[in-house]
Amino acid sequence: RIKTVFGYQELDFVKFKLAGMPLTWKISNWVCIIVPKLLIWWMTARVGVEFLMQLAGIDDTIIGVTALTFILNLDELVFQ
Repeated sequence: RIKTVFGYQELDFVKFKLAGMPLTWKISNWVCIIVPKLLIWWMTARVGVEFLMQLAGIDDTIIGVTALTFILNLDELVFQ
C-alpha cells in the first residue's frame, strides 16, 4: 500500500552496502600467503635455471625446461 501511495517501486526499498577488506586482513594475506609464495617461486626458478645451465645436451635441456615449467605452474594446475 505504501508503494502505491508514494509511488515507490521494489528497488527503492533495497539497500546495498559495500564493505572492503580491513587493513589487518590485507597485511596478514601479504605476510602469510603472497610473500611466501613469491619466495618459493623465486627460489625454485633460481635453482632450476642453475640446474639447466649445468645440462650438457640439447635433449637434456629440453626435458629440463619442460620439467621446470611444470613445477613452476603446478600450483595453478592444482587450483584449476
